[in-house]
Amino acid sequence: MDVGNIRSDLTHNILCIIPKNLILERADNAAKMDYHSLLQLTGYLTQSPQEVEQQFSRMAFNAYARNFDDHARNFSFIFSGGRWRLAPAYDLTNDDTLGEHATTINFNGLPTDDDMILVGKNIKITEKRCKEIMSEVKDGVKGLEKYWA
Repeated sequence: MDVGNIRSDLTHNILCIIPKNLILERADNAAKMDYHSLLQLTGYLTQSPQEVEQQFSRMAFNAYARNFDDHARNFSFIFSGGRWRLAPAYDLTNDDTLGEHATTINFNGLPTDDDMILVGKNIKITEKRCKEIMSEVKDGVKGLEKYWA
């Protein structure tokens, strides 16, 4: 096998995982980011409405599960097979001791459902679809409160 074939093989099987804060060149101690920017970045990189909806779903999970530790290093993207996609979700824990979300929702550290809907609508997710996703996530986290003591 010559070097050209090796390079061709490697470029088609490349795997690259980049945390969101490196893409936006944000320091760990930079001012808070907002989910609107994260959803925009997700759409730009992945070019996939399904990936944007998945990121919206993760936002709703973090809000309903009170994962206030949702900082920039906890959002990553994978480049594989010639396209970007969301990395699997990680560091999803209840941590409301921080007082408010590290990533704001509609620039609110203690967001309401209306804040989430506005962020979704701003990224072209219909209000109906936002409510469907939020309802699914809210149903999924029911009962977890007993573990948050």
